[in-house]
Amino acid sequence: MIKSVLNELGPCLTSSLSKHLSEKKGISRAAARKQVERATASGEIKILKDLNFAHNASFAYLQKQYGTKFFNDNLFTAMEEARSVLRLPLAAMRARGGCIPDSLFATISGLPIKRSHQFDSEQLKEKLVKLGLIEQDGAFLKFGTKDVITPAQVNARLQAEMTVLSGFSGWLKGQRLIGNQMSLRFEENVPQFGFYQWDFVAPSYVAPLATRSKAKATPGFVVADIMLGREIKAREVQYFLDKCANIRSIKTNRPFMAFMIADWFEQDALDLAQAKGVVFTTPKTLFGQKFSDALESLRKTLEDKEVQLSQQAAQLANFLEVTEELTTMKSMQDNLRGQLFEVMVGHCYQKEHGGTVLHGKHFPDVSDSTKKLDCDVLQLTPGTYLRACECKGYKGTTKVTVDDAKKWFTKTTPAIRQQHDVQDYPNQEFSFWTSGEFEEDAIVWITDFAQRCKKYSVTTCAGKECEDKIKKWGDDTIKDAYKRWFKPTLVKREKMTKEEYEASQVAAATSVNQF
Repeated sequence: MIKSVLNELGPCLTSSLSKHLSEKKGISRAAARKQVERATASGEIKILKDLNFAHNASFAYLQKQYGTKFFNDNLFTAMEEARSVLRLPLAAMRARGGCIPDSLFATISGLPIKRSHQFDSEQLKEKLVKLGLIEQDGAFLKFGTKDVITPAQVNARLQAEMTVLSGFSGWLKGQRLIGNQMSLRFEENVPQFGFYQWDFVAPSYVAPLATRSKAKATPGFVVADIMLGREIKAREVQYFLDKCANIRSIKTNRPFMAFMIADWFEQDALDLAQAKGVVFTTPKTLFGQKFSDALESLRKTLEDKEVQLSQQAAQLANFLEVTEELTTMKSMQDNLRGQLFEVMVGHCYQKEHGGTVLHGKHFPDVSDSTKKLDCDVLQLTPGTYLRACECKGYKGTTKVTVDDAKKWFTKTTPAIRQQHDVQDYPNQEFSFWTSGEFEEDAIVWITDFAQRCKKYSVTTCAGKECEDKIKKWGDDTIKDAYKRWFKPTLVKREKMTKEEYEASQVAAATSVNQF
């Protein structure tokens, strides 16, 4: 009887189930509660353990309902009515397709980061895992068992979001709202403001955010979060609104302007944003329809497992052409150029070595697991080989610094090795590719490091060697894109007259004689 009632009602609070039983069977509420208790004890129906609601009610469901959209919707409704803090990250995770990188949980939790004597984002994650509401799957967190997007789709969205965040930072700089100082998602310096984590944080010296005295100017801040891929409902951005409200409730915090970026918003979300004094905007509003269409096409290409790396390169190159028309897009173009170079290097690895090639994998720092380090290209052949590569795609002959080299070989490399047992990958190679060159001190340091390193191979590829490899393994699309976006622009020199040549020789001789 109870099973059929729960099948009809759907997952719900035990208090609602008892009430329905009482009305349907004409029995007292006390007798109905006893029936629910017996059904729970016998395993006829399930309840979410360690998750209690008002008046000792629990959330009841049938095993076949667990993880379904019906289950999630009813659970959200129950949590919203109870104003449970658990609803905040779950709603945001559902908006993201049910799967996020572990490192993003603090951003969407709606809670501060590691505060003493206060329930924080890490404790919230542990509680949700314990309740079985979210699952830890390597570097990802998953919510629900049905219609969860794949890690490949997650990475495609993350790349699109990072592209927009780069453009957003350029747009803010173009308006003179911020300067060069900023923190973006996945960077070593995690974007934080007001004890909360964000996708973007930058100080602003523009009034009324900043205050000035005779001694100095104290900045306010611009913060932003981003969720691309679907239309956003009000409940799915409640975590963002809670962060803003909690920071503003503490009078000692600096003034700030908050942006939420998504492809679309439902009207109730836009109305709520206006009421709360925050800005909800879209890539189309910021950068135009042509940009928005190109971004959506790029994201779908990156999400498609069947699409070849050469096709991804073509889409990235096309997107670069679109952004070149926007004057404030330099930071975005640099980001896209970097992504394009990574895809080109990954294509070379796949053609030369085979196996599985992954892009943009994140690994916890060996010395601080809260920080994530990025691997641009990871080629895996289980049982034999692991190859990992850091990529720096530059226009022209920009040089890789020794600090860049040290970070890759002494910080990121150990993080990757920690997650890949040498028994599974007995042969390991860590490389640094650049379309530019290495500074002299970087060459000296890498050479010395490679000679001392006995556990794995250390290699580099730069300049002409890099171009030759991409020409060897790339198709016409990749070759054309490399020539367009990475080869230095040659300036055509006008032919000198005889008088101009003689004058230049005199000037050069005079300059030499001064030394």
